[in-house]
Amino acid sequence: MAAPGSLGLLHAPSFTAVKCQPVASRAAAPARRAPRALFAVRASAAGAADKDAVLKAFRENRALKIISGLQNFDRSSVASVVTAADKGGATHVDIACHEDLVKLALDLTTLPICVSSVDPSAFHSAVQAGAKMIEIGNYDSFYEMGIEFSSEQILKLTRETRKMLPGIALSVTVPHTLSLPDQMRLAELLEEEGADIIQTEGGKCSSPTKPGVLGLIEKVW
Repeated sequence: MAAPGSLGLLHAPSFTAVKCQPVASRAAAPARRAPRALFAVRASAAGAADKDAVLKAFRENRALKIISGLQNFDRSSVASVVTAADKGGATHVDIACHEDLVKLALDLTTLPICVSSVDPSAFHSAVQAGAKMIEIGNYDSFYEMGIEFSSEQILKLTRETRKMLPGIALSVTVPHTLSLPDQMRLAELLEEEGADIIQTEGGKCSSPTKPGVLGLIEKVW
């Protein structure tokens, strides 16, 4: 598992561009409906532009997202991480999902703010406060409590999140507790469900389950 302040990333191999299509108008529809459709298209275009800007560094293979911790709600700690990320050349900063922390981070940096949670319902208020990216994960604080996440649980969280927030940049963490083949399969399924970025973990207590080279890949020093 990546400790606070570190990150392992695996690019989703492709991205689907957000398409904005005007609402089809009926022949008998009154003319006054046209401005509303135009506004919807402009709003969607603005959202797509924000998403493209957030994902640009990832697509250019130069992203560095610094993490303060999914359950780190200490304002002083979060402020220190955000400030260090801003001064240290990071491209994104990832904080716990809370609107007050988003506002705090925005006062300290112009970097895109990512918020992390495993509760899809928590994302909306943070996005309203200014978060430009959302993350399902990281799971290290849960491992310490004996809680692990299955592929099915993560896929369910991804579907719920994407349904609620279809236009925002979405990153999903693949747990290191899964076998390497299962991690790869989950990453493929997450891309199909609309994840823009796949984030990987390095396990603090990972023990290889396979012999030979595959076991060496699984093991984290």
